[in-house]
Amino acid sequence: MTSRVIGFFRRVFELSVKRWPYLASAVILATVSMSVASASAASSTGEDCWRMLATCQLNVEQIEAATPGQFKTASTLALTDYTHYATYKIEFQGSLESTTDTNEFIAQVAETLGDSRGWSRAGYVFNRVQVAAQADFILILVQAEVLDTIPGCSSQWSCRSGANVYINEDRWNGATTAWDNAGGSLRDYRHMVVNHEVGHWLGHGHYNCSQGVNNLAPVMQQQSIDLQGCKFNSWPLQFEINAV
Repeated sequence: MTSRVIGFFRRVFELSVKRWPYLASAVILATVSMSVASASAASSTGEDCWRMLATCQLNVEQIEAATPGQFKTASTLALTDYTHYATYKIEFQGSLESTTDTNEFIAQVAETLGDSRGWSRAGYVFNRVQVAAQADFILILVQAEVLDTIPGCSSQWSCRSGANVYINEDRWNGATTAWDNAGGSLRDYRHMVVNHEVGHWLGHGHYNCSQGVNNLAPVMQQQSIDLQGCKFNSWPLQFEINAV
């Protein structure tokens, strides 16, 4: 069947060259242009493919390196769309301590939001942008005292207010007593607080230690305050993923 179809189009093309040479030239030019575009698309990044909203080809290495669930791939390795695409901008507010490494903050936030254990399991892909108008939310490392001036926030904790996600500098640098007593590391705390506050932006409220004593706490539990008998946990549990 395929050979017949190819043969049919070959005969049509040969006839068109004889009768409509200018049209045939246009067809050839269009074919070449499409081939160049396809070659360009083949080397596109996943983000480029998403923005193109068209047939876009990823190479095997890109697909294998993708976060689980990031791409819906066909057997031809053709690409895909992202399930959910969210943009964020990093900002800093207040007089941050001289020991606070803002570049480390930027890098570790990106690591958390891109981790396969996080909200990416719900199909979210987060990309940082430089312009606030292009951001779905602003993620801000803020001096603790400034939070007392923000509706719904407190200088004791991190919070989400509107489209802004605030990470308390004191908590970022020192975690909390409850967390430390539970054996969690500072890096684990940073994963947790980013996932927790972004979880609020995704629409989650707070959960309690309903999984039972010694089980992992939901990431949306207020683990900074009290583990309630649960084990510390930096990543959303399956029921939290399902609830997004």
